[in-house]
Order: sequence, then structure tokens, then C-alpha cells
Amino acid sequence: MFFIYTLIPAIIFFLRARSLISQTKSRLFCAALLGVICEFHLWCLFIFGNMFSPEIPRLAILLWMWLFGGIAFSSLLVVVEFAVTRLISVFSRKSVALNKWSFFTLLIIAYSLSAFGIHSAVSQPSIKTVSVSLPGLPKSFDGYRIALLSDLHISQLLNSTWAERVVSTTNHLQTDLTLIAGDLSDGYLTNRRHDMTALSKLSAADGVYAVFGNHEYYFDYDNWRDFYTSLPIQFLENQHVTIKRNSDQLVLLGLPDDIASTQGAPMPDIGAALSGTPGSATKILLVHKPVDGLNASKHGIALQLSGHTHGGMIQPLGLLAGPANNGFVRGLYDVGNMKLYVNAGTGIWTGFPFRLGVPPEITVITLRASPALATMQTRVYQ
Repeated sequence: MFFIYTLIPAIIFFLRARSLISQTKSRLFCAALLGVICEFHLWCLFIFGNMFSPEIPRLAILLWMWLFGGIAFSSLLVVVEFAVTRLISVFSRKSVALNKWSFFTLLIIAYSLSAFGIHSAVSQPSIKTVSVSLPGLPKSFDGYRIALLSDLHISQLLNSTWAERVVSTTNHLQTDLTLIAGDLSDGYLTNRRHDMTALSKLSAADGVYAVFGNHEYYFDYDNWRDFYTSLPIQFLENQHVTIKRNSDQLVLLGLPDDIASTQGAPMPDIGAALSGTPGSATKILLVHKPVDGLNASKHGIALQLSGHTHGGMIQPLGLLAGPANNGFVRGLYDVGNMKLYVNAGTGIWTGFPFRLGVPPEITVITLRASPALATMQTRVYQ
């Protein structure tokens, strides 16, 4: 189905462009070219055996995605153009012709959006600061700072140079804790090992912790799991760690992604992660997808930290991400007695590297014991 969806923009584009092409051979060439560009993911599947990480030069990825993005944005603008001209025709009772100049203008806008969207997606992430009030948080943890990364998608597109800058920026924040909410890389270990070594430099006073996202299971999970044990990052698979400040405790729990079953790996089990935790301690849950936030709120979790959605990537099309994630797209939510924060993504997937109105982020979360000190408005989940 995915490959059909990516072909839809090509069909819409062709239906609009064919009236400007008189010769049959030229029309056939145009249709074939559109198909080749829009089926980028299918060619990756045939050539590399996986559509999630094309092992081709970075410049080639950028060029191909710019062409694809231009077609995708053009198709949206064509739909808008068609609707507007039909409305004008209805109210003016005069037909409105679609000419080549309006189409060329549309192309200029579309390819400008594509270029800007790619530039925004592959840029260094901005720092987003959030203060979160947690009832029952011990005073010794008031002001405790957490750096949250998610969806790094280190790849041919976001390579070691990009990763090293992200690591440097994160370390410079000097937070108490650094967390990664899954989807660290794309590609097989043999292709990504060099790019991933940058993560070995991540550091924080109380350690660096991560969980597996869905992309961790797409590329030889067992090899990646062994590699991650060599990094100074502790991956939590239905496990927890206790962080102490004098006699006070803060518990961090981590769950794997629910796609783990495809690899025979441990499925998320919040009960197992909670086993042995102090009942009165404030608990923070790290899990890739935010979709199961309501269930987490019923297990005494004070704060859930997630990613996966990339914040919807493009406004207002990001609204489509909401229904697939129980309405959790980006930012801070109230879910029962629990707070849920969804990171908008630190990186981007190579297969759709566009951001418009949703910049990549590194989130700095400051825990507060008093509601008066919390600064970010929350949305109530219903």
C-alpha cells in the first residue's frame, strides 16, 4: 500500500501536466519519469533489500528527495488550484482555463517548498525548553534537567558529521540525564558503524539511557543490540533504574517498541518494568511511541517521554499523525494524572526528509515540584 500512496502525487501531477504536452511520446516519457521519481522507496527495496535506508551518496538522496518533494507539493497545489477555479466558475458562471503560466508558477512554489522543507529537516536541531510540574516530586529533584533526543535516524543523509554536532550540543547543555526515545539509526551495522560512534561521546551526570524504536528492528536487530552494548548508553528493555539524591529517589523505566515481535524480541511489558520499583517514588517512562499513554497513566507513571511522530513534520498536514497516535503528536499533554511529552524528532527519516513549521528539536525538560514553576501549557487528553 505504501508504494501506491507515493504514486498518487505522480498521477495528480501528470493529469495536470498532460494538457501542456502535445506529443504522445513526450507524455509517456513524462509519466515514466514521474513514476521513477515517486517510487524512490520501491527502487531502494529492490536494490538494497530495504526501503528505509538507501546506501547511495548523500547528494543523490537530497536531489531525488527534492524532485519527489516538488511533485508531492505540486500535487497538493494542483488540488487547491482545481478547487479554487471550480468555485470561481460556479460563482462567476464563467469557465476558468488552466494555463501553462499558472502551472509553472505552481511548480516554482512547490520546488521552493521542497528545498526549504529539506533544509529545515536536515538542519541542526533547536533547543526547546520545557518545565514540567510533577506532583510528589521530591524537593531534591526540583530543577532536575533531562535532555530528550528522539528519532535521530543516523544514516547516509544524517551522517557522522551531523551526529557529532548533535552530541556536542547535547553535552554542552550539561543536563543531569540524557535520554533517547528510539529510532537511533537507519541501515545495517556494516554501513552505519562509523556514523554511530559519535554517540559514544554522549554524557550526562546521571548517565545516558535509551529505548529501541521501530526502526531498530528493521536492520538486523541482534547485531545492532550487540553493538549498542559497546556504547556508554544503557538500553532499557522492560527495565528500570533508580536515581538517588540523598534519601530521595527518581525511577526511570524503559519499554521496547511493540514491533519487537517481528524479531522475536521482548515485547513491551510495563508490569515487568515496574517490578521492584519503590511504590512512592516518582516514575518516568521512556518509550518510543506515545500511543499507549493512557495505559501508562493507569500504572502510576508521573511522566512519559516519547517520540516517533516527528511532530507531524509538515503543518497542517501533521494533523494526519494525530489519529494514528491517539492524538499525541508533539508537545506536552495531560493524560489523567500523568504528563506526556512528545519530542518532535531530533533527526528525520531519509524516506521523507521534509519539515515545514515543525523544526527538529533537542528537548530540555526541567522537573518541578511546584506547579507555579512549570512554564509550558499542556493539552488535556480526553
